[in-house]
Amino acid sequence: LLYWILVRSSLLVGIIWRLHLHSGYSLWVRIWAHIGTLSRIRILSGVWLWHWHHLCWGWVIGLLGKYLYLRAGWIRCNRGLCASWVRLDLIRL
Repeated sequence: LLYWILVRSSLLVGIIWRLHLHSGYSLWVRIWAHIGTLSRIRILSGVWLWHWHHLCWGWVIGLLGKYLYLRAGWIRCNRGLCASWVRLDLIRL
């Protein structure tokens, strides 16, 4: 049972991480809100605490990554599902 929980949690975190990197911000916010609601319910049941801990770390790492990207001179271009990071010095006005 523990192995199954670990595998399932790892797969879910991987999928969420890919969505976080490749999707638009609004879509990510909606997915995160949905996952957060499900995870809070699971925490109340006392079974998915480890799972929630991993999701929180994924969120923290995501914020840290965005901060480092902004410090390095990258900006976020949101175009729905085609969101991407673009370096400021590559943009010619």
